[in-house]
Amino acid sequence: VRHVGLANGTGDNNCFLNSTVQCLWHMRPFRRAVCGAGGHGCRPPCVSCALRQLFGTYRAAEQSQIPPTALRQTLALLY
Repeated sequence: VRHVGLANGTGDNNCFLNSTVQCLWHMRPFRRAVCGAGGHGCRPPCVSCALRQLFGTYRAAEQSQIPPTALRQTLALLY
C-alpha cells in the first residue's frame, strides 16, 4: 500500500490547504471532473489548472510527500 500525502514543512502552514485538497481528492466525482477537464495551459495557472496538476502529481506520485506549492501560489494571486 502506497501512502502519499501533501508536504507541510516547518513554517509552511499548509495544513489548512492540505486538508481541503485531500477531502476534494477523496470525492471521486469531483476528482474525475477536475482530472477529466481539458487544461488551457494558462500562465500563471488558474486554480482549476493548478488543482488538476496537483491531482495528476498525487495520482502518479512515487514520493511520499508532494508539495502543494503551485496551488498555494495560484491561490495567493487571487488576493
